[in-house]
Amino acid sequence: MHKELIVKNSVHGSSNFSRKLHNEIEPIHRTYLSIPEKVFYQNREVEYDFAWAISNSIPRAEHVTYVRNIVDEGASEKMIREASNACRSGEKSLLILWGIPLGQESSTVRKLHELHKLGERSRSIVFLGDVRKTRGLGQIVDYVDKVDLVIHFNPLVLKNELGSFAGKTMIWPGIPYPEDKMEVLRFRQKRPVLSISGQSYRYRSIYINYCEKRGIPILDTSSRGATYPISSFWKYLDFVSSAQIMFANGYLYPRESILVGKVIEAILTGTTVLYESGSWINRFLVPFEHFIPVYNKFDLIEKAQYLLENPEVAETIARNAYSFYTTHYSSRDFWSKVQKKLA
Repeated sequence: MHKELIVKNSVHGSSNFSRKLHNEIEPIHRTYLSIPEKVFYQNREVEYDFAWAISNSIPRAEHVTYVRNIVDEGASEKMIREASNACRSGEKSLLILWGIPLGQESSTVRKLHELHKLGERSRSIVFLGDVRKTRGLGQIVDYVDKVDLVIHFNPLVLKNELGSFAGKTMIWPGIPYPEDKMEVLRFRQKRPVLSISGQSYRYRSIYINYCEKRGIPILDTSSRGATYPISSFWKYLDFVSSAQIMFANGYLYPRESILVGKVIEAILTGTTVLYESGSWINRFLVPFEHFIPVYNKFDLIEKAQYLLENPEVAETIARNAYSFYTTHYSSRDFWSKVQKKLA
């Protein structure tokens, strides 16, 4: 047995508190979601995945509109009129932006943004999914005077560096996910395989090739020519949840924060995570309790073999991670904190 893979069951607070938050969160009458940039992965536009996750995670959301789907000029004008009436009448309305410069947004989104600056109960927030280590502070400061709340995923940007802007920022380990819709995938039969997904850049290919050489059974959906092509987000989740363990590297890449989602998706679908050591994720989760860090390709082989041969250990880690995440970072906790910040 690998001496480091001695995993203890961890017991975290009851999720009853998170369930109670659902009733405490004030209904949002209208939500406008704008994720305009096209990010292709295996001929799939990943921003639709983000839109599905965020919109389905909002408790008590009454009308959610994905702005990018509004392509007809007449439909756009109708939406602007409805938003204007809602802002004037005092309805609670929320505009959710994805972190590209506001000047590059469509004219429809810019009009929505102006309306949400004027309405008494209208607010706008932005997800900065690409806050880099080197210039993350500048990216955040660029937005704080334009929106009501900046949400980012980079724990290296410290509150004391933000100064007076700290009250308008919130750090979270990725976007909120609808745990209730994903929970069914946790209880499926797991296959004794290692899943690897993501863009097939050089260092990921090194890991994949070495695993294949050493006989580790792999489900490969990396972009190098996946044997399991993924056509939708739900099929991707179905794929991730079918494997006992998942490996993701690239977390030392400057744009690390956009990769955090893979880890959370695996945790919420009951798959044990192995990832390249040195990630920001260790600021949110505990090594060897919620995930297994990997130091090099040889280390990956040893740990993957051990976990596949000892599925009860992998299951313990997966349960620990799920319990911890849903206790501290559930979507209900997320939206409750957002509403308190926006109050």
